[in-house]
Amino acid sequence: MKSFYLLALLWLMAAPAWATHLLGGQIQARNISGNTYEITVVIFGDETYGRTAIDQMSSLLVCLGDGQTLDVSRQSRIFTADRAVSLNTYRLTHIYNGPGIYRITTSMSNRTSMVVNLQQAIETPLTLSTMIQATGNLRNSTPVFTPTSSFTLISTNQRTVLDFRATDSDGDSLVYTLTRPLTTPASSPCTMPVALNGYRYPNGVSQRGTYKLNGRTGELVWDAPTTSGQYSAAIRIQEYRNGIMISESIVETLLKVNDKAGTPSTIPPYEPAAESAIVLSNEPEADNGLSLTVLPNPVQTQFVARLRANKPTTARLQLLDLSGRVVAEEPMTRSAVEHESMFEAGDLPSGVYVLRAEVGERVLSRKVVKQ
Repeated sequence: MKSFYLLALLWLMAAPAWATHLLGGQIQARNISGNTYEITVVIFGDETYGRTAIDQMSSLLVCLGDGQTLDVSRQSRIFTADRAVSLNTYRLTHIYNGPGIYRITTSMSNRTSMVVNLQQAIETPLTLSTMIQATGNLRNSTPVFTPTSSFTLISTNQRTVLDFRATDSDGDSLVYTLTRPLTTPASSPCTMPVALNGYRYPNGVSQRGTYKLNGRTGELVWDAPTTSGQYSAAIRIQEYRNGIMISESIVETLLKVNDKAGTPSTIPPYEPAAESAIVLSNEPEADNGLSLTVLPNPVQTQFVARLRANKPTTARLQLLDLSGRVVAEEPMTRSAVEHESMFEAGDLPSGVYVLRAEVGERVLSRKVVKQ
């Protein structure tokens, strides 16, 4: 907790008066028993320049992933010693009707405007997301990420190593990937989150140096920042048990870069940041900038299909049996760099199916095993 307080305090140092009040956050889910989960949303708030707005954050709308929503009262608002930053916690207990994959989300207006690598930040809702696998022995508690003071002690022109490693109480395997922050329309906060198209990875702002994440350890190496300012960083944390993905959390935080004394590093040649990592037993199929992933696979009742592209595009997903018959279909009419859809498979006979993605004139396929 002390590390959070130090981080929050440093976030607000040197911030101008027009900065808004949302600094980041995460969603945590803990299985209590059966289909009962304790869900905790943590929001970092700017008490110096956004106190009035945070005063009004007495409750938070949480979308529970099963069609239900709940307006959750703020349980605590913990301040730093000088009351500059608050840690706002919203907690609820929810019972799901049955096993399945559930995506828990919340979306808020007034993301901090001081973000170097995000266009029109103040107009973009901050969306947090965690997906859980509430099925049999796959029920669990999701990993918890806690930023430290190193995230705000970054210096220009010096190689920086940041630890995004999360704590997992169940001892499951974790896989880390770079990702774009999420958003949803302010008018429809419970719709499927989408990745921000106006986002650039931090080293892409100046197009110098590298920005690489170790998929197994969560160690992020930025070699090296060249421009001062606040940068948005988002990390996808996937949790695996026996080769099956049982949770996925998107964590967003800020990186604070300042000009400081010290010997400058030699900046390596520019490399675009890559949204990739070692994924234990379920490698995505890639095709020249496109990738198609099925999680979990094998599947029992539901699976999530994720299609990624290197530029915004529309798509169509179809699930076919081995005779070529379409058993499920999902059109993706909104242009985006990442599409995601949940397929129901509980009523399908056991066997092998094919997930087919049509992107323009290109077609990708992925084998799906129904247990």
